[in-house]
Amino acid sequence: MSPRTLASAAVIGFASGLRSAVGIASFLHARFAGTPNAARADGVAAFAIVGESVADKLPFTPSRLQLPGLLARVAAGGLGAHSLTRRDDPETVVIAVVVGSIASLAGSYAGAAYRSAASKKVPPIAAALAEDVTANALAYTAVVNSHR
Repeated sequence: MSPRTLASAAVIGFASGLRSAVGIASFLHARFAGTPNAARADGVAAFAIVGESVADKLPFTPSRLQLPGLLARVAAGGLGAHSLTRRDDPETVVIAVVVGSIASLAGSYAGAAYRSAASKKVPPIAAALAEDVTANALAYTAVVNSHR
């Protein structure tokens, strides 16, 4: 596995720990790129990202560290890592999935710690929006990096 592939798997996994929809979006983008359904898949991905970003700000949204949400983030991290490696490095896709899944755990806990600390210094909505930007920038970086 190349260092670039490993880095992309870790970055998309970490980003999925912050926002699970980015891992799913990277999978949809990779799966349907160049097909007649590419625009539809990218639209679904964008809808998922926006939907999660809105839901994250609601006062009744459960903690990302509760089991169902945490498992979804781990799955999204693995799925995102799979999508970034399956075409370029099919022999190491299992390693990438493991790396992406573990990185999503790190992202989940880091994101929760960040939000807790940042919300004491800035309005919670500002901390949440900064996390949205970070998750999407990391995901974009992972996807672009994996196609070089």
